[in-house]
Amino acid sequence: MKYIKFLLAITTLFFIEGCSFKVVKKPIVKYAIVNNTDIKRSDFSINKILKVDHFKSLKTLQSNQIWYQKPAYKTNSYVYSCWSSDFNLLIEKNISDALFKSHIFKSVFKGYSKIKADLLLEGDILKAIQSINDKGKVIFEIRLYLIDKRSGKLIGTKEFDYKKRCKSLNAKGAVNAYNQVVQNLDKDVVLWIKKLMKKN
Repeated sequence: MKYIKFLLAITTLFFIEGCSFKVVKKPIVKYAIVNNTDIKRSDFSINKILKVDHFKSLKTLQSNQIWYQKPAYKTNSYVYSCWSSDFNLLIEKNISDALFKSHIFKSVFKGYSKIKADLLLEGDILKAIQSINDKGKVIFEIRLYLIDKRSGKLIGTKEFDYKKRCKSLNAKGAVNAYNQVVQNLDKDVVLWIKKLMKKN
């Protein structure tokens, strides 16, 4: 009888230990900025090369984390959701692609290119956060500088800021709002640069 009780105790112990190791980890969802903006070919173009330099930002945005801010101004990032790359690189790439599609310039290159460009577009991402206040919204602010690379002259600078409601107070809601913000950003940047190039 004691032997049977001993076997039952050992079996129960192994069963409990086995269950404790079966921890199911929630998969991490990676998001990209999906931009479906229809950038039309510009009726104005110049025979110059533009290089979009690496954008500067806070260290928190030099990562793939999706940030949100609670009503008490405490900032956190989502645990099981993130961007597919560093956030500032996604914005930089998106603007580069939009300007390339516009055909305003002879060609458009990104910051890692060693090509000698005529113009340089620099940027500072000032803010990018999902605010949980007031039913939830994404706040995005960026300042861009267009520079004549040969003379070092500042051709123009402009700050773009957007606020977009989130349909849901989670990472997916933030991503959807960012996608809509980026569509507006694309159109505004292309229009701004087109006007600058016409004046210069």
